[in-house]
Amino acid sequence: MKNLRDALEHLDEAIWLDDVTLGSPGEKGNAGRALRELPGGSLIFGLGFDEKIMDLVDVGALSRETAAVIATLDREEEEVWQAEAEDLWALGYFDEEDHP
Repeated sequence: MKNLRDALEHLDEAIWLDDVTLGSPGEKGNAGRALRELPGGSLIFGLGFDEKIMDLVDVGALSRETAAVIATLDREEEEVWQAEAEDLWALGYFDEEDHP
């Protein structure tokens, strides 16, 4: 992922190999190094038939991993809120009239 990020960050250093592929300009710059390190030594723009972005990132796997991280963060945030509410209740910030 770092090589992909570096290649995208330095696209101005890359050279077009055809209408959809960028390749390394040689030994020059971070894009050159990053592109050389990618599978195939190039970067394909678009979504392929295998559902990989730029022929590198699996969209389905990325979506599943993202959903799992978001669910974990939501669960942790809810636990913090619950603990804070219990602490406030114990300190007397709520009374029976506020919450029947």
